[in-house]
Amino acid sequence: MARLGPDTQVRPAAKAAKVDKLIGWHTFRHSIGTLLNSNGESIKTIQELLRHANTQITLEIYVQGDQETKRNALKGMSEIFVVPSLKKAS
Repeated sequence: MARLGPDTQVRPAAKAAKVDKLIGWHTFRHSIGTLLNSNGESIKTIQELLRHANTQITLEIYVQGDQETKRNALKGMSEIFVVPSLKKAS
């Protein structure tokens, strides 16, 4: 039985969806790791689901911060530096 590669399914689907980036099956592993992390799953659970040898691989390569979490972190940080009297005015 022939193995399904990205050229047979993933890339044609991406092209049909007008995705210009080069993607393959491995792209989904990164997405799954990041989504599981965003949903609050433990890094150990993600590591085991992705079948990595250790959590360091999962954290350093597969899990990325999601945009909403980054925005919230920066918003919280910027609020520290706003003068309290200016906060009341807005």
